Amino acid sequence: FVHCYMPNAGYNEVREKVANHLNLHNQSSYAMEDIIMTVGAAGGLNCVFRSLLEESDEVLCFAPYFGEYRSYVANYGGNLTVVPADFETFQLNVKELRQYLSPRTKAVILNNPNNPSGVIYKKEVLAELQEILAEAEREYGHPIYVVSDEPYRDLVYDDNELPFAPAYIKNCIVVYSFSKSLSLSGERIGYMAVSKQIDYYDILIHALVVANRCIGYINAPSLFQLVAADCLEVK
Repeated sequence: FVHCYMPNAGYNEVREKVANHLNLHNQSSYAMEDIIMTVGAAGGLNCVFRSLLEESDEVLCFAPYFGEYRSYVANYGGNLTVVPADFETFQLNVKELRQYLSPRTKAVILNNPNNPSGVIYKKEVLAELQEILAEAEREYGHPIYVVSDEPYRDLVYDDNELPFAPAYIKNCIVVYSFSKSLSLSGERIGYMAVSKQIDYYDILIHALVVANRCIGYINAPSLFQLVAADCLEVK
């Protein structure tokens, strides 16, 4: 059983535990079917871009950023557009964001807490980002998905609070990795969480499940899905 094929989204019992864990800590309402187990956050990001992008589509991110984002986007014919850093606070530079958006923008990457700056993005900044993206979505006539890349989510100290991005951003896909919180980077295990509030949920969740298979690795590592499910509250 442990080493056999499974649903491409992962073991149902594991997905159920992840959903319950998220709901416990974030007052969210994820269900088992909203969770897809992935080959780390890198696998999750590639699934998202495989599902969203067509040739010459654009993905935005904010400097400073994890350099491999550019390769992940390019894998599916997309272009990474970088919004310059706010060098005073290293918060999201939402003041300059609007000039970088275009009708080809399909997604925006958040990395919270940020690698490499270590900054935690404030909830007020996330709310402002939502306002700007909602205006752009109305103008362009299509959703702009926010991909919240959160491998450092559980490494927040000194009573700092990490806002949960989907609480402030409607079209938000969470991508998580256990690589940092459990020091399991070599085991390649993580997940995507897709709230039913996002636009085209039914189409997108199925696209992500298929991408999880057709990228080439079929499913997330079976043994470490079970390990992660039993270590959700462990640091």
